[in-house]
Amino acid sequence: MKPVSNAESRLHTLLSDLDAAAGHASCAALAAGLRAVLREPPDGEGPVVVALVGGTGAGKSSLFNWLCGRENSPVSSDRRSFTDRLHAAGETDAVQHWARSRGWEGKVTIHEANLPGMILLDTPDLDGPSARHLDLSRAAVEAADVVACLSYPDNIASLPLHREVARAAARKRWIFLLNKIDLVPPEARPTVLEGYRGEIERHGFTAAGDNLYALSVRQPDAPGSQAGLVRMVLCSGRFRERARQAREESWLAAVSLALGSRAADEVAVLPARLAEEEARLESGLREIYAAALDEPAVRRGLAYLVKEELWRLAPGRCGFFIALPVALRVRFAGLWLGWSMGRLVTGRGTALGLLGGLLMSVRAHFRRKAAIEPLADCLPVAAVRRFEAVAADQRRLLEDVGWTDLLGQGDAAGPFPDAPAEGGEAKTGGEWTPVVAAVKELLQGGASAKERLLEPVAAMVTGAARAGSRRLLPWPIRLLANLPPAAVTASVAWHGVTGWIEGSWLPGAFYSHAVLLFILSVLPGYWLTAWRVGALARIPGSATVLETAEAPEVLRPLVRARERAARLADRLAGEKERIETALGHLTGQLDREGLGSRAALQPSTDGAGQSLPPES
Repeated sequence: MKPVSNAESRLHTLLSDLDAAAGHASCAALAAGLRAVLREPPDGEGPVVVALVGGTGAGKSSLFNWLCGRENSPVSSDRRSFTDRLHAAGETDAVQHWARSRGWEGKVTIHEANLPGMILLDTPDLDGPSARHLDLSRAAVEAADVVACLSYPDNIASLPLHREVARAAARKRWIFLLNKIDLVPPEARPTVLEGYRGEIERHGFTAAGDNLYALSVRQPDAPGSQAGLVRMVLCSGRFRERARQAREESWLAAVSLALGSRAADEVAVLPARLAEEEARLESGLREIYAAALDEPAVRRGLAYLVKEELWRLAPGRCGFFIALPVALRVRFAGLWLGWSMGRLVTGRGTALGLLGGLLMSVRAHFRRKAAIEPLADCLPVAAVRRFEAVAADQRRLLEDVGWTDLLGQGDAAGPFPDAPAEGGEAKTGGEWTPVVAAVKELLQGGASAKERLLEPVAAMVTGAARAGSRRLLPWPIRLLANLPPAAVTASVAWHGVTGWIEGSWLPGAFYSHAVLLFILSVLPGYWLTAWRVGALARIPGSATVLETAEAPEVLRPLVRARERAARLADRLAGEKERIETALGHLTGQLDREGLGSRAALQPSTDGAGQSLPPES
């Protein structure tokens, strides 16, 4: 049971993943199929269920009574159907528990019999006139581990293997019994048996020496009757062990059928479909960015941002003395950055534009991101419209797949509500627009749709600044720049200490001159840093940005959908391979060691996903 128990635990994990993705119809269908299989896992210690099936007069009830050792089931002496309900024999407690577990309590006639570890079922005749009889036989076959099919010489040519019953038992183990062999002359028995074998094979089953027996139930000891051998086989511990293995094989086969269904195939190809759509949408976005980054206003704004980001990273690259004025410059640079960005957005340097830029700068400072939002108002109208189309395409795709749960709150907000009319100018809403937008974003802390559009550009700004900061001041230049302020500091400290030791007071002019000399000594290094910042603050071309940019924020839901589909497909393929390996090993072991070899046929699949034997 270890392969089955391991597979069961893995399948429950797979089922939970499929339930999380149940918005997709194929995932939901596959989950339903797996849940139906997992609802009845094989019992490695439960009694073995053997169902006797056959036509009227085949001797099912006679064999049932003989194996039980008493007259339990009514026996027919003519062609009429006597068995009109299910009869189950075995240890009473085991049979009652089995019937209760299947919801058949009160619907099955239970007989006490000395059949340890086994439950024997007598079923209605397959060729009876009542459809209810066929339903009972099919239900018994579905519940059985082994199916024993009885026939007799007079009806070999019309072996009563009804299609519905054969379909229900397509993955069961079969034993074929030819009853009333005592009525056949000894010289004709080989011919009769060969004809019976041919009829069995015509129905798509394999009739080998370990699953084909000739017997006489009314005269078990008659010459040529293998009734004793049949009884010994059915009541042996080896038979029960192999039947339980057949039960595990049947369960693994049902799992394999569920994992090989059409729904599973659709889940397997879903990652490729989503990857194709992602590539298409990302290609469209790259074209949008290429057009947007070539806009002069956007490039000027990016130059401001890269320069300020480089200044922000500069103190750690300048050394102690030069880092001081650089840090002070960064602290007060928000004023100039706000003025520049406000002028860029409104087209003129006004107090309101200045305030809007300052608020955006403050927000970017606390989020440790470039203040990229004002540049969204400089984007061309066509870029905004195309971005709306990409966002709408992604949403429709995720709705088709059924995974709208991957759309975040910002994504669900839809396209830009303030997009300008086709062919019109971008609306700013007057001088108050930058202020209102900045305050709203500062308070809410959420990313607007336009900000998501420029998310890769903001990453490019940060990356360009970091790359430039690594080449800002090599250590020899940094050492030379810090020597003058270090010398001034050392001189002032020397004079201060010696004066204190000698007890002489230094004049106030000494300190004012010391401060002035220190500022003058720092200025060359500061100007050198400013020159290097200006030289390294270069905006890469649009092609370079697009090559290094990751997937834009707007496509993150689609990326998450593709990753989810890939995980499901990989787990499904791996589980299917493990199930097939375990099933093949178990089937080969059972075929080598006997117990009524299962049909050596390749079942076809109908539209409902049921395994069918070939047509007669």
